[in-house]
Amino acid sequence: MRWKLKIRRIHRYLSIFVGIQLLFWTVSGAYFSLIHIKTVRGEDRKNDQIPRAFALGPEIISPQGLITQYGEDGLTEVRLLPQEQGAAYALFFGKRFPRLLVDATTGTELPQKSVEEIAVAARSDYGIADITFKTPVLLQEAPPEYRGPLPVFQVAVEDGRATRLYLSPVTGDVISRRNRYWRIFDFLWMLHIMDFDERDNFNNNLLRFVSLLSIGVVLSGYALWATSRKWGKKKTKRVMKPN
Repeated sequence: MRWKLKIRRIHRYLSIFVGIQLLFWTVSGAYFSLIHIKTVRGEDRKNDQIPRAFALGPEIISPQGLITQYGEDGLTEVRLLPQEQGAAYALFFGKRFPRLLVDATTGTELPQKSVEEIAVAARSDYGIADITFKTPVLLQEAPPEYRGPLPVFQVAVEDGRATRLYLSPVTGDVISRRNRYWRIFDFLWMLHIMDFDERDNFNNNLLRFVSLLSIGVVLSGYALWATSRKWGKKKTKRVMKPN
């Protein structure tokens, strides 16, 4: 009986220690499954019908000159992109997003987008008409909900979801879409993976440790059930005889 008592104590104390995290895992998992990921990302209100095209012709210069010019600065990729003013080369320097835009017909660097151009780009990207957009603000420091390159334009949308669009000052493209559903998702994701700083490392040691303890809770619970059950013994019903 002593070893049964030890199993009971192990199960009890492990349950107290990891019970709150098990609750977090359950609640966050339920939210992840109930709210569609497109709603979380704001993609359900994204305009997918934006015409972005340009005609290729002899006026487009070769990117070889750009590779020679910017190669020593760490240039890693040159990509031809459609822009409102015509075709442009986007120059990447080892990052996900381009640092510079160069006119594809002249080879000259293009200035960053103006507030007016960003406002037009934000309205074009959003898929619902008759929505109020606030004036774009160029941020030099990232708010907690944004983890992309800086500087970045932030455009607040009064759509009932507290949506914020973050647009590149280089290309005018939307980098991130944040809304109320995303912020709840992000908070629950932090609790789910137990990464309270960057919120993207699901291989951290704290998560591994608590996961192993949770397995211990399950196994000790099964052990309690197995040791408490009287195997091979059937209950007999007592039949009352009539007088």
